[in-house]
Amino acid sequence: KQIEAILGIQADDIVQKISAISMPEDAADFIGVLPGSPALEIVRHYSGSGGRSFEISRNVHPAKRFTYSQVFHRKSPPPLT
Repeated sequence: KQIEAILGIQADDIVQKISAISMPEDAADFIGVLPGSPALEIVRHYSGSGGRSFEISRNVHPAKRFTYSQVFHRKSPPPLT
């Protein structure tokens, strides 16, 4: 919604990839962790009409400072009649 409000572009698809990596040296120095320590990288590709990418974001998090959580709810099937 922020992208749509700021850029006036609607994201039709967002592909998110989470990967285990070694902390890059430049990022490690910036956030105060050891270079090469365990980290998680999140890359998101935002695309609009026609599948054209208009934004790509990359975030790197120290492994000990990252939690990914999902909640799944089972929807009860309709009663048999």
